[in-house]
This record gives sequence, structure tokens and C-alpha cells, in this order.
Amino acid sequence: MKESTGRILIIGVIAAVGLFMLSSKNGQAGEPRLISVVGEAEVKVVPDQIVFCVGAGTRNKVLQTAREENDRIVKKVMQVAKRFNIEAKDIMTNYLNVAPYYTDRHDRGTPVINGYNVYKQISITLIRVDRFEEFLCELLNTGINYVYHIQFRTTKLNEYREQARSLALQAAAHKASAMAEQLGQKSGRPYSISEWQPERNRLNRDSYLLTNMTVNANSRNTAEMAATALGQITVKETVLVSFELE
Repeated sequence: MKESTGRILIIGVIAAVGLFMLSSKNGQAGEPRLISVVGEAEVKVVPDQIVFCVGAGTRNKVLQTAREENDRIVKKVMQVAKRFNIEAKDIMTNYLNVAPYYTDRHDRGTPVINGYNVYKQISITLIRVDRFEEFLCELLNTGINYVYHIQFRTTKLNEYREQARSLALQAAAHKASAMAEQLGQKSGRPYSISEWQPERNRLNRDSYLLTNMTVNANSRNTAEMAATALGQITVKETVLVSFELE
């Protein structure tokens, strides 16, 4: 009886091992043979909008005077914008700050207010990009003393994204076919597709002309900055695609 039970146990173990090996073999056979590639494409776009981010800062011992001087600069900026037919919705005050400044004291006495700083930051969107230089010159002559950035934009960003994405997929398919052919293989239908977005909508260096600059309208900066040529926006798309090998 014991011998019979032992034989049954051995047969059961052999059967279980056989089923496991068959299952593993079938699992390996079911795994697709793939080639995975990255496809990239860039579309250069001529901007149809330019955003100017500028600031006006004034200082005076009398708060009211500092505010009035700041308001005069901002009023001149608004007048320039009006001459260029810029709508109110395209002009925005991003930041307003009023703060006292103090006399330098080397002892530990109570600081004494010596005057007030008034600061406003304004963003202006110019639609007539062909008048960029003219607008920049007039803007700098209003008395603003900070230019934070000048950014080129497009209102058709989604359209250009689709173009770049389509080109990236074509590049991925071409790359997979060429790589497979080099190895004596042939790429087939796509198995998986995903999008990679770390550098999406990246602007090239020419898209930002000025960054964090303090300007003087009476200096050569005015002419130098106005002479800067328009840049282009680079819309970049990257895709990850796996193709089956035939």
C-alpha cells in the first residue's frame, strides 16, 4: 500500500512539473518580438503675438509723489498701447508693490523711513508683430526702467503640435524600419504608442529677447534692443513607439 502511494505521489509531481514547463514555454512563445524607437520632430513657427513684460519703479520721500510719478509712467505706456490699437484685454497689471525704504543705520536704533518705493509690473500683448521694433522704441521712451522679458507666441499652438506629432510618428516608423532592416528583420504593425513631453512647447533662444534687464531710455540699449530680429517658436514633439517584428 505504501509503495502504491509513493508511486502515485511521484507521478503527480512529474505531471505538475510537466504542466509548469509547458505553461512557461507557451508564455514565452506568446511574448511579442518588438523593436522600440523614439521619434522626434520640430516645427518652426513664425509668431503672431508678442508679449512684453515691463515694470515701472519710482522712489520719493513723499508717498503721494512716488505714486503720482509711477502713474505718469503707466499712463504713457497706456497711451503708446492705444496708438498701436492694443485692446484693454491685452494689457494687464501683474504686480503692484508699495513699500517704505529706510535710512542706513549702523547702530541698533529704530530705523527711520526715508521715503517710499512704488512698483508696477505690466504685461502687454502686441498683435501687430510687424510693428515690433517701433512699439519697443516707444515703450522704452515712456520711462519704464525694467524689461523682464519679451516673449514670442502663436495662437495656433495646438495645430502646430499636431503637425509635429504627425512628423514624429513618421520618424519613428522610418527609424524602426531602417533598424530592423539592418538586422535582417522587418518591422510590422505598432504594438504600443506613448507621448513624451519633457520639452513640449520649448522656445528657442531667439524667442526670449530680453530677460531681467534694467534699461535706460536715453542709453544705447534702446536702439540695440529695437534692432533685434524676430525669432521663431520651436514646437517639439517626441513619441515612443514599439513595433512588432514580422
